[in-house]
Amino acid sequence: MKLNFWAFLYLSLMIITIQSCVLDNNTLTPTSQFTITFEKGPLAGQNIELISTNSSYDLQFYTQKLSTKISAQPLEEKSQNSLAQSSSINWAWLGDEVEGNFKASFFSDPNVNTSGDIELAYKNNDYITCSIPKNAAITINSYGNVGETVDGELNFIGVIDYNYNMVNKREPTMVTVKFSIVRGPDSN
Repeated sequence: MKLNFWAFLYLSLMIITIQSCVLDNNTLTPTSQFTITFEKGPLAGQNIELISTNSSYDLQFYTQKLSTKISAQPLEEKSQNSLAQSSSINWAWLGDEVEGNFKASFFSDPNVNTSGDIELAYKNNDYITCSIPKNAAITINSYGNVGETVDGELNFIGVIDYNYNMVNKREPTMVTVKFSIVRGPDSN
């Protein structure tokens, strides 16, 4: 009888222990992720891995305009956080909430020649900025529901301005932005 009691107690404790180790996915805070690669500039060829922990409104679908708007700020570096709070990335595109190929456009006025920008401001006053031109190529691989992610890639040739490690320069460059952005609530 004692052996059965101890076996039952041991088994019960094991079940409780295992259940306490299982993560509850509903308690995890989703983060938007961006990987930016510049062909030229001070960080040429390097993957700049960024996150936005303020993901509630990083990406919104506007139902009346059939448009998606990305506006992520502040951005943090995954490996180190030497970015200032003003660092941001933003752009938009027209089209329904589906996978496919799209062209970037400025959210407020699709006739403007730029669609947004990348602004990486560092705490030591260095900076890297680049305007995202109108019609930049966007590939959407998955367009999740509210609270899920929208995954894809943005590619364009733009002009990078930077003041980095006491080098101040402006030059054309190819830019790739891979993203997995948490979709916020839809808007009108």
